Amino acid sequence: MVSIIKPLVGTVGEVSLANSNNVSNSALVRVINTSASTTYLLNFANTTAVYANITLLANSVTYVQKATTDTLNATSSSVRAVAIAFRD
Repeated sequence: MVSIIKPLVGTVGEVSLANSNNVSNSALVRVINTSASTTYLLNFANTTAVYANITLLANSVTYVQKATTDTLNATSSSVRAVAIAFRD
């Protein structure tokens, strides 16, 4: 079966995660680390504090689910994100 992953219409498009960003209040986000050799920590935060994090390998793409109001931050412009929709 083919899965479809597409950018959401009406969102701001791809954003840098050098600073905290809620990525158009999306619940599903495609995150890419464009660095050829550096891993980065992707932080998930709510209104109170960082509640989780994952490691992004160099030259990798990861799909994450979050609450719409939560923010993502990786402190690097090499890490970018876009709001997406997913369907099987």
